[in-house]
Amino acid sequence: MTLRAKLRETVAARLVPELKRRGFSGPDKIGGNAISHEFRRMRNGRDERLSVQFEKRQRPRFVLNIWVEPPGGVESLIDVGGTWIQGRVSQTKGAFTRSWFRADRPLWQRLIGKRTSREQEAVSQAIAYLAAIDDWYEHRRETDIVRVMTFTYPNALGKQPNHTLEGICQPADGLSKPSM
Repeated sequence: MTLRAKLRETVAARLVPELKRRGFSGPDKIGGNAISHEFRRMRNGRDERLSVQFEKRQRPRFVLNIWVEPPGGVESLIDVGGTWIQGRVSQTKGAFTRSWFRADRPLWQRLIGKRTSREQEAVSQAIAYLAAIDDWYEHRRETDIVRVMTFTYPNALGKQPNHTLEGICQPADGLSKPSM
């Protein structure tokens, strides 16, 4: 069994049941070669989403992407303009996949002969961050664990958003918010 297959199996056996226990719905099994597996739950009137994203070059690594789906969906937000806020949770801070939850050892450890895999540790760390993820859904701000990215779409008039839409995103001037 490949290291990537072991990681997927461990995510399916340990992380997926924990997500389901916290009210998320989604696939019961993480298998095949799909890169992203999406989970969702309705909580406090919000459509909360979480995706488990695996590394596209088949390395045994994953990251958690989290967001609150805007009313009417992202397509509606793009149509009316606004800012969409997304969080990314990884094992350590960093922009590259070496900061993701990883079952492989760093190169320097492999060079000195350490070959054991770390899929249990990677998934345990992701599970340990779930409480911080729940808090992020409430406040949507950057923390030591969650890195925040924003995507701003101007409205049809080219105006930038400047109002808050129920704490989820910001609609652009002059247009009504999308309906649920």
